[in-house]
Amino acid sequence: MEPILTPEQMRKLEQAYMERTGTPSIQLMERAALAVARWAMELAGGPGRTAVFACGSGGNGGDGFAAARLYGQAGGRALVLPVYGEERLAPDAAVNCRLARTSPGVVFIAMEDLPRVGLPGLWVDAVFGIGLSRPLDQRCQDLFARMEADRLLGAPVLAVDIPSGLNGLTGAAFPGAVRASHTLTFQCLKAGHCLADGLDFCGQLRAASLDIPPELLPLDALVHVTPQDAQAQLVPRRRNCHKGQFGHLLVVAGSRGMAGAALMAAQAALRSGAGLVTVACPESALPVIQSGAPCAMALPLPEAEGALAQAAAPLLRRALEGKTAAAVGPGLSLRAHPDSVAAVLESPLPAVVDADALNLIAQSPALKGLLAPRHLITPHPGEAARLLGGTAQGPLDALERLRALGPTVLYKGAATLTAGETGRYIRTSGCPGMAKGGSGDVLTGMLGALLAQGYPVEQAAWMGAVLHGLAGELAQSQWGHTAMTPWDMIEALPQVWTHG
Repeated sequence: MEPILTPEQMRKLEQAYMERTGTPSIQLMERAALAVARWAMELAGGPGRTAVFACGSGGNGGDGFAAARLYGQAGGRALVLPVYGEERLAPDAAVNCRLARTSPGVVFIAMEDLPRVGLPGLWVDAVFGIGLSRPLDQRCQDLFARMEADRLLGAPVLAVDIPSGLNGLTGAAFPGAVRASHTLTFQCLKAGHCLADGLDFCGQLRAASLDIPPELLPLDALVHVTPQDAQAQLVPRRRNCHKGQFGHLLVVAGSRGMAGAALMAAQAALRSGAGLVTVACPESALPVIQSGAPCAMALPLPEAEGALAQAAAPLLRRALEGKTAAAVGPGLSLRAHPDSVAAVLESPLPAVVDADALNLIAQSPALKGLLAPRHLITPHPGEAARLLGGTAQGPLDALERLRALGPTVLYKGAATLTAGETGRYIRTSGCPGMAKGGSGDVLTGMLGALLAQGYPVEQAAWMGAVLHGLAGELAQSQWGHTAMTPWDMIEALPQVWTHG
């Protein structure tokens, strides 16, 4: 588990460290630059190789100027490009620019010189850092287009802190942003590295220490969790055990045309350790459930237009008695009566709330008012927008606003965020092959099984998220991202739960 910081948290961390220790900012810059120069030398191929350092006017540019000086002193040939000239540099950047100008192995060039510069051994992107929040101007778009052309010809691009043009908070890339082959950030990864476009634009990602002590890290930082972290939390089973010790999950799911969603959730729950699984579904879905998941029990309920009818609610309330957890939503359809969702939310059981259960809640203030920390909601961005009444300003904003509604939250995406009463987590496991209908139904079953077995809701959220991603990776490794299906993820679950 490692902390992930927002740009504002990183700014406050550096400020607190400098105030506490009396360390000047330019000394922190020197530490960062040394790490950049060392990796630049490795990527460029050793002494004598040319690296072009594109430097902005702020702190990121200061890192670049200092790294160019250190690269030249180590035997490299550094071409330094002050992207916006040298007249309006920030104070530390100005100092390092002057030092670089008098350093051996360093040559300054201007934008108009670029057409005469051949393919370098390396590009170093030190133009914008994690604080950028505006679109790129034409000068930068033209420069970054040249970087990209050279990258495609074999010249690596090393981004300092974050690829220029990538938002350090949301991970959204402005048009023309640098697509780095390598990114070196400092002290901790930033949210923008791990969210949205950051997963595609950062390339190989490393964090270099600035020697800031861990006790200064913010207590409310995001925590990056991995499959190994989750597997370490799995409770061993005694040989002398029985099915009743591993919970009974009630899955409320399915409708005409979407019985497969209920089936996948049930099968994923069975593959994730639940002692007993019962699927409460419209009566017409019963054959699909019982033939596809013979190890699950099924409770046929009254239906109207192929979905759960109002008359199903009292039967559901009785069915919830004696269970240890519930999951509601996969394949439910908007034709299902809202009372079926109310029955689950009003129960004292921990519950996963997904798919059309979320859409029904979004349409009903009364249902929304029932949400509590024992409920684990699992919206994708579209469902989140419906719950919130509009789009959020990035994934972290969505996470906080959803959490304010009362439940524990798992916000789906290429990187998934979770939040509960004590912490916020991010998982980056997963793969493109998971971008298929049904992947969320598998997740719901996994999460429901964890809740049924007694894992706390917040812990179940992040454990399920990272292990769901691992299941996707295992399925993709066998079938490829085009051919794999969510059912292949279910087939990969035995390997997930036996430590990969």
